[in-house]
Amino acid sequence: MKLATKSVAPAILLGLCIGLAGGCGSKKPPGTNPPGEDGGGKAGKKPKKRGGGNDAGGDGGSVADGGDGGDGGEAAAPTTCEAKVADTPTLLFGDQVIIRPPVGVEFPPDENPMVQTAIMSGGFMSACDAIIKRMMVFVYEVDKKKKPAKLMDEFISTLESQGYAGGTRSEAYVDTATDYHMSVEYGGGGGNSAVVLYLGVARRGDKDFIVMLESEPADFKLLKPTYEESAKSLFVVPPDA
Repeated sequence: MKLATKSVAPAILLGLCIGLAGGCGSKKPPGTNPPGEDGGGKAGKKPKKRGGGNDAGGDGGSVADGGDGGDGGEAAAPTTCEAKVADTPTLLFGDQVIIRPPVGVEFPPDENPMVQTAIMSGGFMSACDAIIKRMMVFVYEVDKKKKPAKLMDEFISTLESQGYAGGTRSEAYVDTATDYHMSVEYGGGGGNSAVVLYLGVARRGDKDFIVMLESEPADFKLLKPTYEESAKSLFVVPPDA
């Protein structure tokens, strides 16, 4: 089965597909749950709103914050954490793509050919008990005139309509002919929490994939190695496999 490029998609795709030329088909998809809204699943804790005016799908709080480690209290919270991705790969996009998501992240069955979403209002507990708010994987037709870094710039710009505006970009963590990774931190304020998006472009054959993972800044510091390893693991299953 080949990856399709035209079908129903969440509301985030309305902005993303229009903004990225040559991707996601020609029709405007109707919306369901954009990044600024809670997804399915049971909340572990009452979700918070993040900066930019949208609900970030809840966060469940950062459980990476430990005690002070003094006088019999809890041990100090870790400041680093080794990468922890699932031992068994997850199949996406009609079993044509495999990826090793961070430990604790699960993708529900979804026939959407343009975006696959793992999201729940309480977040997913992963490496070092840090919380992952959401994980999404997008697919586009390759535009050979655009290098992965250019596609990343356009993707970040389209996120502004979803409330992810005014972020601070990192340097590239991965920069090759086929892969480009970076993060963008969005500040909080007015009762909203700050969040960091880890974004990874993966060019595989005639498709471009963008992996997006979201967490609060404290959790991101622990989860960054896991995010990088997960995004790098994306692989397209050969047609004859």
